[in-house]
Amino acid sequence: MKRVFNLKYKSGPHGDEMTTYTLDIMPEVTLETFVTSVISNEQEWGSIRVNYLNTNMENFDCATIDEKYSSHFDIEYKYGHIVNISNKSLWNKYKNTILTNNNHNWANGGWSCMNYWIRID
Repeated sequence: MKRVFNLKYKSGPHGDEMTTYTLDIMPEVTLETFVTSVISNEQEWGSIRVNYLNTNMENFDCATIDEKYSSHFDIEYKYGHIVNISNKSLWNKYKNTILTNNNHNWANGGWSCMNYWIRID
């Protein structure tokens, strides 16, 4: 499968050759399509953390944007397969959500490990 995003160098390499990237996600890409694209690289392993709006913080005026999007679930993948989804009901709720480019989507990895952070707007 063709990648539906591009990695743009941000910093590094750091320890263990870990490099940080911003993500440039193509238009109209759903979370499920993004995950499928990530795991299509059978040489990589890692996790995808999906941050979403914490409804308890939504209307709390003093909360930072990071606090408002502090809720998350994780998708662990290894060599072309999903190994674990920490909350399958949240996966089912958000898998068809269209992703947007924002400053909170990024990746970090080196050697064969690559981890991604995605925020659902």
